Amino acid sequence: MKACATFVVVTACIASLASIDVKAMGATKDPAIDVPREPSIRASYNDCMDKANTTADMLACARDEYAYQDRRLNDVYKRLMNSLSDERKSALRTEERKWLTHKTSQCKAPSNGGTLSLVTSSDCAVQETARRAAILEKRMPKTP
Repeated sequence: MKACATFVVVTACIASLASIDVKAMGATKDPAIDVPREPSIRASYNDCMDKANTTADMLACARDEYAYQDRRLNDVYKRLMNSLSDERKSALRTEERKWLTHKTSQCKAPSNGGTLSLVTSSDCAVQETARRAAILEKRMPKTP
């Protein structure tokens, strides 16, 4: 059951990622370079999902990982903003708003979905947030 549930979540997430319009998200480089293939998901999230026995367990795993990834994204966003000119700050704000709209639409659970759709939606938010954090981390200026 656990392996099957994890497979469904991963499959749904991969399917949603395959439909991403990177240019609509405001990507500034070649999408093959700009969007990391594997977001920086902690091993503890995968371990938690593997051990989860119920939908509530899976949602708790996703909630914890999302909190971590959201803090990571907010931290890198603030650091990146502090390193940019006013013009580039404005561009990043616009890009971030587009990304938030994208994430919301990609990860919205269908209103007629079952409880597993909540897990899929939560996992999507984790994956998208981790991916966005990785993108911004790659754009941080190199420090000597």
